[in-house]
Amino acid sequence: MTHNEIWAAERALKKERRDRVKECMEQWDREHYYPRLMALREECGVLGHNWKFADLGPTGLPWYMCHSCGMQKVIQDDEDL
Repeated sequence: MTHNEIWAAERALKKERRDRVKECMEQWDREHYYPRLMALREECGVLGHNWKFADLGPTGLPWYMCHSCGMQKVIQDDEDL
């Protein structure tokens, strides 16, 4: 095998692993993780999100992330913070 072939095989093996992990976690994510995450984000919203600037989006608008629950949002006006 050449270095390029080893690199390609290693990448393929990692992709196969990622796909398998995704497949194994799909039902649990759908039934447990995402509903619980949404509930936490709703509760955080009631308290008031802890918005911090994260990055500029593809259209140049500022993206903010809540440092408590991880929710992300485009906020165009500082009053929304």
